[in-house]
Amino acid sequence: MSQIFSTWCAQVKDNTTFRQLIMFSHRSELNPNKLTDSLNKELKVETPPDEIVIAVPDPALKDANELCRKHPILSTQLERLSVRSAVTLIGFDIHGDDTNTINFKDRKPLHTISLKTLSRRIITNIFQKYDGFVEANESFHFENPSGRHTKRFLRLSNLLNNSDEIGYIAFACLPYIKSGIEAIYIDTPSLHIVVSAINEIRFTFNLPLLGAKNFQSYKWLENIGNEVDVNSLVMISASSTGGLARQLIEKYEMQQENILHLLFFGKSISAGNVVCDLSYNQTKNPFGISEFTEVFEKNDCKYCKFGSSVVQIQGDQFDITDSKPEPIMIRKLDAPTGLRNALRSFIGRKALTIHMQKDTSSLKRDYEIDFTNIATESKYKSNLQYVLKRFVPIGTEHIISINGSTKILANEVQEFITNYGGEAKVIDVDEVYRYSSFNEKPIIVTADVIESGRCLTTVSQALRSSAMNSPIVYIVGVEKTSNTRERKMLKSTLTQCNQVVGHEYIAVEKIVLPVSTGRNAWHDELEFLQDMKSKKRDLVTEYFDRRISELKKLSIPLIDNLFLTSIDGYRLKIQEGFVFWPEEYDPSETSQAEVYYTISSVLQNLRTTGKIKNFWHHRTMIHPNNFIRFNDGVIRASLLRASRLGELDFSEYETESTEMKNIILNAFRSASSPAGYDSPEFLMALGTKKLRLKPDDHNSVVDVGRTMNGVIKELSDCIEKI
Repeated sequence: MSQIFSTWCAQVKDNTTFRQLIMFSHRSELNPNKLTDSLNKELKVETPPDEIVIAVPDPALKDANELCRKHPILSTQLERLSVRSAVTLIGFDIHGDDTNTINFKDRKPLHTISLKTLSRRIITNIFQKYDGFVEANESFHFENPSGRHTKRFLRLSNLLNNSDEIGYIAFACLPYIKSGIEAIYIDTPSLHIVVSAINEIRFTFNLPLLGAKNFQSYKWLENIGNEVDVNSLVMISASSTGGLARQLIEKYEMQQENILHLLFFGKSISAGNVVCDLSYNQTKNPFGISEFTEVFEKNDCKYCKFGSSVVQIQGDQFDITDSKPEPIMIRKLDAPTGLRNALRSFIGRKALTIHMQKDTSSLKRDYEIDFTNIATESKYKSNLQYVLKRFVPIGTEHIISINGSTKILANEVQEFITNYGGEAKVIDVDEVYRYSSFNEKPIIVTADVIESGRCLTTVSQALRSSAMNSPIVYIVGVEKTSNTRERKMLKSTLTQCNQVVGHEYIAVEKIVLPVSTGRNAWHDELEFLQDMKSKKRDLVTEYFDRRISELKKLSIPLIDNLFLTSIDGYRLKIQEGFVFWPEEYDPSETSQAEVYYTISSVLQNLRTTGKIKNFWHHRTMIHPNNFIRFNDGVIRASLLRASRLGELDFSEYETESTEMKNIILNAFRSASSPAGYDSPEFLMALGTKKLRLKPDDHNSVVDVGRTMNGVIKELSDCIEKI
């Protein structure tokens, strides 16, 4: 356990956005080793922020400052970081207010908003991280303890996964705990751990510990004999209307200030205070939730009218029975906006590749786009020229390239400026630090391909002082993104400045893809084949020896060899009429990787839009019928490889498992024709446990496979029966 809660925030000062890394401890002592580990973990994947804020209870601030300056490991790390980032220590009091501020290395702090004010957006981030909503599917909806009907409800316990995050949630409650409060009534046992964290903070300030009593939510209202101690605070875990608080006030004549909602998501609060309002607010909660939850009285519920079943939320733990995963059919409309047009620049160019890198810090990613092969495509060049005409000032004198030796996009920008009579110099990122001033001239920053965008924020930081009055245009050749929310945050950070008009950020092409993780389906395949070779060495043919060697060559990308060949050695190839592609493509010029990228993009869009979920209370599965609708072998192989664990898990569902078994067996029967060329891919999915069937169905597939020849028999012999 880290003992440090870390979170990233953005604050605006003088119309410029500054990135902050907040390291928060609610405990009486700051652990220097844990703080060092947390900093290393955060900065391994992110560029250094403008400011690192270390926040502790005020009684612990003096000792924390000593550790930061004298601890042999922590002080060395902070010395190194302080070259790029301001380091600020902040103490907070028992009401959550900032008290003393200490500047490491005497650098001026950027911290302008109090820790208390940041609580709303930080807890919202925790809520979204753990998906604090319990959501129904099309077949059912909920009746919450108040009797109202809804499609989703807030569940605080989803957030309570980490003691350090809970410590921050407890800190956010401090402003609402008045002097004289002796106990807290809680509506669910989940809040006991929050009260315990509050008591940890109170112990640091040498204050009496608070008692806690669970009043079991709405059940308390049913007991006429219950009384409320005036020296107590009532804490309600979550609400969308404030209805429980209102009834407590009416029945027990409680004061509104003595009722506290930890989470609230609704159009207005009718009674009580709120720690975290989850709703969107442009300044106070810019990444909050904008779509309110519909709530209906049970006798006027639109879901009931459409025949949706009612699932009651029971008890003070807000329990519901687990629901059967919702089968999802993939449709043409499920593709990300603009995917078809973007693919016009990619298809047939051999630019989309898959890499097997063990470390995400490598320059090579799972989804690696070769920009060299895209830059010369006519459609892409036309789009780029329009962007250059629209956004590039002819007076630009410097083009900053973050792509090292290639500089493909930077050179295109330079040529454009030259053709219109200008003169601009292309420089590398490292050269930026040699310039004390760019003389208020426009600057173009180019990146051929980005994923996280950290490279751009690094440049942005480097230009803060030397280009304060220079208009900056960030131009990206291809933007890979897995999450539109994070991309909006990146754009907001880059475009903020202290001038009347902000900087510009433009991506010529965009494609939605999963995050590069350093591990993918081909790592699983390699492990399976190596295990297969170690256990059944005599059965492994030359084909699988070659395949193992092929997958071990990490420096060579996979392009047209993503999938196993058919029983007769044919490679999987797309046919005409792929629904997600533009019509004018030549199947003979396309690659397997282009099909795989397309399916990956569609599945990722389904995940980010919430149509594919994998939570205990709401799971979706990729319906077996998708393998009938998309009957082209290379598409089906892409579905098998691009899906995540759980999305093809039919092991507990007889109907879907039987359907999937029959699809595989039909492929076996046609193994020597295009309709069954993908048979080995189904077996590989079973072998790597990406695809799961009920035991009888699994064993039936394996038994039939063992009666066949070649690669199908070889794989089947190595898949264990259940």
